[in-house]
Amino acid sequence: MSSDKKLQLDTWKKYVNKYSVTLACFVIWISFIDKHNLLTQFRLKSIINEMEVEKENYQTLYLEALDEQKLLEKDQEKYAREKYFMHKENEEVFIIKKEDKNK
Repeated sequence: MSSDKKLQLDTWKKYVNKYSVTLACFVIWISFIDKHNLLTQFRLKSIINEMEVEKENYQTLYLEALDEQKLLEKDQEKYAREKYFMHKENEEVFIIKKEDKNK
């Protein structure tokens, strides 16, 4: 055996011991094989982020619904006329909306 190959073999044996093999097996197990592997964790994190965005959207919708409920409780007739175009007999309802000058 040449001295070059012997030196490479000694270097390899120096770094490959039972602890490094155990560590490598553990990293492979956690990364790919385990039930809670890294790929699953990344997928779950993205789902959580999507649900948080959806939660914020629903919270804004909820606040808008509360505002509409307050408006309805305050003046039911006005709300029915504006939102559903309800009217009394022999009566017409006209809704005039103001346009923004910024558009």
